[in-house]
Amino acid sequence: MQMGCGWICLVVLGLGASLTAQRGISGAALLAATDANADGKAEPSEWTSFKKALNADETGRISNDLVKAHLLKRIFDRDADGKITKKDLLALYAVWDVDGDGQISKAEWGGGARGRRGGYATEIVCVSADPDEKNEVPSQAWQEFLNGIQEDAKTGIAMTVVATWISAAQKRPPADRNAVNASVFLTTLDGQLDRDRNGRLSLADLDDLFKALDANADGTLTTEEARLRRSGQQRRGQGRTGQGGPRGQGRGRSRVTVAGKDKPCLIPWQRKLEDALALVKKTGKPLLICVNMDGEAASESLAWGRYRDPAFSRLMAGFIPVLASPDKHSLRDHDDRGYRLTDPRFGRLVDSEHILIEPELYARYFQERRVAPRHVAVSPEGEILFDLFLLGNLSVIDDHLAKFGKAGALPDPASLSESRLRASPDAACRDLLEALFRSGDASTRERLTRLAFAPYRSTQHPEILRMALQDPQASVWRAALETLALHPKSARLDLFVDA
Repeated sequence: MQMGCGWICLVVLGLGASLTAQRGISGAALLAATDANADGKAEPSEWTSFKKALNADETGRISNDLVKAHLLKRIFDRDADGKITKKDLLALYAVWDVDGDGQISKAEWGGGARGRRGGYATEIVCVSADPDEKNEVPSQAWQEFLNGIQEDAKTGIAMTVVATWISAAQKRPPADRNAVNASVFLTTLDGQLDRDRNGRLSLADLDDLFKALDANADGTLTTEEARLRRSGQQRRGQGRTGQGGPRGQGRGRSRVTVAGKDKPCLIPWQRKLEDALALVKKTGKPLLICVNMDGEAASESLAWGRYRDPAFSRLMAGFIPVLASPDKHSLRDHDDRGYRLTDPRFGRLVDSEHILIEPELYARYFQERRVAPRHVAVSPEGEILFDLFLLGNLSVIDDHLAKFGKAGALPDPASLSESRLRASPDAACRDLLEALFRSGDASTRERLTRLAFAPYRSTQHPEILRMALQDPQASVWRAALETLALHPKSARLDLFVDA
């Protein structure tokens, strides 16, 4: 979901939220989902049957939502009869219908009832009963929702139907992006299930999770083993799910200090996804998408610590990085001369660049999950190499950067001719070309202006034109007007406003 003016809504999964939600996948949940005969243990044949019901494709990939539907079945099954029925849904509805008037008002939606037993399940159901996103469910809407559900007398409501509710709830962001709601909870489960952190859920991930819970490695998950997992007692050396190592909570984090904030950001962000993909194709380096936001503990540590660390920057050099962040840190992107006012938190970029890039990144790479902080690496062929989020141990990022980065530096802009600078989409080349404009005399600025747009190049330079339109020298801004008139399709709309 996009918000107006290009803003985005990110789910905050900070340290506290992670610890709360990570208790969601317990041995008990997996045991309940797989123990078909309810004898208190999941034997190999039951585990095989469970996986078969997930309808994996030929590569072993499975639906996140369907898996979560099975794992969360017990929180929907209010009467514990082994199936989800409309009777269970009515009981869940009553969790939020505090005054018992048969409908959920905006005041009741997730209010004080959120923390009550069944709160997440209630929210998941209510989101599907509220497709207009009004955060309320009148009695008529609730009845229509119930009437549209098919229920089998023996098996209850199909898991595929529950999966659609889960999908809708995960796409519904909280009104307060710092709130922990069903969307946050479900995204947390994704982070736990994707054991190899490659952004895809597969049968291999589930097998790995099952083995981690099967303490004696006999191929059967028992009630005792599920209880051990639930109480946090694990095999020696087995790290917590998704933490990247034994009790890895908090590792790899940099303490945010005033002195640290005075250091420059060292990450060579690209301004546009189009530029980054062109460099990926040219260099063979993977694309690296970084997501960050204000006020979240791990994001703060990355922005003011790791992104300013020379060692971390050297690891990032193996990738072509872009940044998505929803927060604005400057009043304007440009001053009265059209000069860029770079973001003090991230350097190099202006605010609109890391804000407006997000919708396209979301559509291509985020798999309908918005979460910060996050690091997604994409190969030149478009394969997700890793998708890291919900990390208590941020050094896991370093490990993956070292494993998947490709050696070799981009050309030094200072060694390139002016024509090669104009042809390069690299932000460093754009920076140098714009510096040449600012430091040049009137004839140099006019020449650079007339060459800013060219149909024979894939790379154009609107920032040169922006400065030229505000230039005090008449010959320069006239050149800008003429260039804009000759190449109107190459310019952003805001340049016409300046013109």
